[in-house]
Amino acid sequence: MWKKLIKMLQENKDKIYYSIILIFFVLAVVYGVKGYFHHQSIHAVKDGNDLIGRIFSPFILAVLRFVLVVLLGIFVAMIVIATPLKRIKVMQFEVEFAEIAKQQEKQLNQFHFISSVLKLNTYFIGRVSSYSPVPYERTIQEILAKYEEFFQNELLINIQAQVWEYQAGTSPFSNPYYTNVMDRLVLETSSDKQVFIKNKVSVDTNILMAVREEFGKKVIVLIESKEHTFTDYDKEVVTSIFEYGKNICHTTLLIP
Repeated sequence: MWKKLIKMLQENKDKIYYSIILIFFVLAVVYGVKGYFHHQSIHAVKDGNDLIGRIFSPFILAVLRFVLVVLLGIFVAMIVIATPLKRIKVMQFEVEFAEIAKQQEKQLNQFHFISSVLKLNTYFIGRVSSYSPVPYERTIQEILAKYEEFFQNELLINIQAQVWEYQAGTSPFSNPYYTNVMDRLVLETSSDKQVFIKNKVSVDTNILMAVREEFGKKVIVLIESKEHTFTDYDKEVVTSIFEYGKNICHTTLLIP
């Protein structure tokens, strides 16, 4: 009910403003005319010959009545229109600040994930040590599986992460847009440009795609979500996962 009223005020604020002014203009005319005839009936005002009497003649008093009512109308119109709209602005800021706080809390939790995953060296080494050659793709896949679990269990958000080894001339994607993004990323030489985010790619799907070359092979990562909006912070997290995966693989190589 309140939202509908606010929306109506927003869409018709000019009409409402001038309608109120018009109503008070008519009232001002009526009030001024009535005041004129009222003061005409008062002989002390009508026949005043001194300076004060001339200044406060029936006509001047009628004009003052008219102006006062018009000013009152302008004031009322501004109160009716401006106050709810200012409240909307305040509500928008409240929502914005709430979203910022929510985003910061989410990022803090992501940082905690990175911190906690550093303690799982033994787990990840155990998961990939039996593979040969160096299982970089598999290592990234294992870390991202934990990342999915973290989002689902801690943030109550669903994400889907997939990993492929890049093969020139082929694409793991059926979506041509994804293929175009991948082709651009594999040509980048700077690591900070090898992570791409795009929110609302198709309908309500957000994506993060990244390419990383380690141990002579390129790995493609795709993370999709309909609930999580990717930011530059997600880029940093994925970059950290790449680095951590590389360290796990180096450690695995040292195992006899």
